[in-house]
Amino acid sequence: GTSKSKVGEDDVRKAVDPSPEFVIWELFSALDKKDLGLARTLVTQSFDCKDPHSAAEYMMSMFAWRYRLLILVKELREQKMSDVEVIKYFADLYKLEREGSDQGASFQIHIEKGVGKPKYSDGAIRSALYGGPQGNPPINMYGRGELMRMIECIDDCAFKVRRSTENIDLVTAIDNVIMTACKTFSY
Repeated sequence: GTSKSKVGEDDVRKAVDPSPEFVIWELFSALDKKDLGLARTLVTQSFDCKDPHSAAEYMMSMFAWRYRLLILVKELREQKMSDVEVIKYFADLYKLEREGSDQGASFQIHIEKGVGKPKYSDGAIRSALYGGPQGNPPINMYGRGELMRMIECIDDCAFKVRRSTENIDLVTAIDNVIMTACKTFSY
């Protein structure tokens, strides 16, 4: 007979490219747990795998996407919306796309297959509300003030990343975000 071996989490990690697109989800989990060491390791892996500027820009856009989702969910819950109402609210919040540039720019609802595409997927909203396989909902891991500081930090650091030409500036900007999330740095 043949023996079947189990594929474990470590096997998957070895097989998957540590690109920012893969690492970001584990990075979110590390930030929720306030695990600064793991967060820094994941960022380093991403920077080693891809052009550091592209990696930093991607991470900053994903930080903005996620922490804006969390603050909005927290605000809707403060308004005593039920989880069903929160999910419905997000279903009607559409992704926008820019047309034109400068003063002539306008924004239109992003249409996919004839319908507006929601900014956040149902899975992302449910994950914020209920957590993943580990359970702990991210919405319960941050206070309103923490989320507001995160948004401020992300906005400032994203500007620095866009203007940066040096890797050290990219690393510093990302490090400011992860230290703020892990409460080791007050932005």
